[in-house]
Amino acid sequence: MTQKVINFYQQGQIPYGIFSNFPMRPIVIDGATWNSSEIYFQAKKFVGTEHEALVAAAADSQTAADMGRERTRPLRADWDQPLPEGKGEWADNEQLRTLWAKYVGVDRPMRVKDYVMFVAVRAKFTQHEEYREVLISTGDAIIVEQTKNDSYWADGGDGSGFNMLGKLLMIVRDMIASQPRTGLHRQNLFLSEDPAYFSFYLAKAGEAAPALKKYLSSQKAEMDRFNAADQFRYLFFIDIDSDNAQFPSPYDIGLTPRAVCFDVNMADVESVFAGIDAACAEVGPHVQRMLRIGVGRFGPGEYEGMSKGSIYTKRMMYNVSGVWILFKNIHRRAGRFGWFYRALARRYDKKDN
Repeated sequence: MTQKVINFYQQGQIPYGIFSNFPMRPIVIDGATWNSSEIYFQAKKFVGTEHEALVAAAADSQTAADMGRERTRPLRADWDQPLPEGKGEWADNEQLRTLWAKYVGVDRPMRVKDYVMFVAVRAKFTQHEEYREVLISTGDAIIVEQTKNDSYWADGGDGSGFNMLGKLLMIVRDMIASQPRTGLHRQNLFLSEDPAYFSFYLAKAGEAAPALKKYLSSQKAEMDRFNAADQFRYLFFIDIDSDNAQFPSPYDIGLTPRAVCFDVNMADVESVFAGIDAACAEVGPHVQRMLRIGVGRFGPGEYEGMSKGSIYTKRMMYNVSGVWILFKNIHRRAGRFGWFYRALARRYDKKDN
């Protein structure tokens, strides 16, 4: 089976544009705040000089990149040198050395500039939960920065480049995927891919409400940047009876009779926050461990395609001839096959009850 390849470059690309270093998301490293991973990386070319502070104060990532590439500034002497052996994180972090060997190779040492980029990427994807989720969702896919403008950090546009940024992203992905998680974390419910447009998460009962609200707020903020928040809808549920959520079977997925559904325009997503708090407050003692949360984001055409002919069932999803059908507060254009979907809904309502 061919391994999936994910290409990225422009930061406006959804969802993988966040793999670029240019999004203005602050990161904290060694107690200092940097307004983007690109600004941190470019400033560290001049560590210990006045130029470090000048680049750190750049208005945006592009300005910092332009400043960092000016060869009139004194590039640090060790920038292209291997990390010192036997000290620092390279010596102490066995997982980093193992993953470096896996994605880069045992014969190529990690250079100072590689480590600076690694630190920036790790901070970005551990300090922003929504970014973490996108990175982890790539699974074992090969991540490639694809552009002819760079043959070291990217692939040179034709695969001849080294793609160091893509390799560092895969290293960070594997590192954070193995760490204990708080808040929302992805759940792979299905043997193949999750239904289109839908993602599933687990959260500890006490963390579910704030984690979900944080996630929804970050998604709204991201779409606001592109003036698109009012064009998308969220359809999601909180499964407050998911006592077996960590070990689902195909017959246990989706909603139970005590699940709560929400359907809201992304621009107004804060309007359902009180309902999220109330739903999570109803959780019984048998689900104090985990809640299941399903989240779908739909564009105008995708949503309108499901807006005719409401079908009701206690289940959120069901696979019909290889097509995932969404139920319960999510509408589908039933057309002349409406009788079939209504019968199917009644059948599974009866089974659930």
